Amino acid sequence: MSHRLQTARQYPKDNLYRRLGTRSNISQARIREKYVARLREFPPETHPEEFRIIREAYEILSNPETRADYDAARQGKQSWEELFEAGAKAFAGTSTIKLRNFWAKLQRLGKTALPT
Repeated sequence: MSHRLQTARQYPKDNLYRRLGTRSNISQARIREKYVARLREFPPETHPEEFRIIREAYEILSNPETRADYDAARQGKQSWEELFEAGAKAFAGTSTIKLRNFWAKLQRLGKTALPT
C-alpha cells in the first residue's frame, strides 16, 4: 500500500480550508497567501493553539498530492486498494467452500458467472 493511502485516514475531521479562511476551489498559489494572512491574524506568540491548527492545515493543503488526497477523503472517495482491503477483511477466515457456495448462489440467481 502506498504512503498516500496510509496518510489519507489521518486527516483532521474538521474542514482544513476553513482553518485557512478560504474555500476548496482556491488556487495552489493563493493557499500560501491565505496562510500568511492567518499567521498575521493569529501570531504564534499570542495564539499558540490557533497557530498549530493553521500550520497543520497549511502543511496538508500546500502540497498538491496531499491536498488531492485530502479532498478525495473529504468526499468519501476510496481508492481501489482500500476497497480491496475492506473486501479482503470481510472474507478473512472464510473457507473456499463457503466462497464457492456464495458464487454458486449468485450464479443461480443469474447475477454473475462463476469465476474460473
